[in-house]
Amino acid sequence: MATSTQISVGQSEMALFYRLVLPDGSRLVFGAVPLDADTALRVIGNVTVEYSLIIPIFPRGTTWPFLRGFRPQPEYVEFHLLVAGTVADLYSYLMPLISALAPADAIAEAADAWWAGQG
Repeated sequence: MATSTQISVGQSEMALFYRLVLPDGSRLVFGAVPLDADTALRVIGNVTVEYSLIIPIFPRGTTWPFLRGFRPQPEYVEFHLLVAGTVADLYSYLMPLISALAPADAIAEAADAWWAGQG
């Protein structure tokens, strides 16, 4: 019985990886990969807008596509990225910037603003 394996490979414009060292010394490391409309369609399903894959590296989590500019609730982030607590809160706060692959200094400034609001 002859079978043939088929594979689809997605592509993106680029991938960025960020490593944040927070004021308390903890770290947050993640990647963001923009999906073009065709790849988003094949990876996610019937969509007409672009998504970015968010990859939590430290603390470890699960890669999940997020709509560009979407500001999810922490519970949504916890469920889909499998991260919890303050990490999920920070991801939720930063997600519009992360999914848009914002410059590192913009993400650092936003993280500082989030951190200042925690005290």
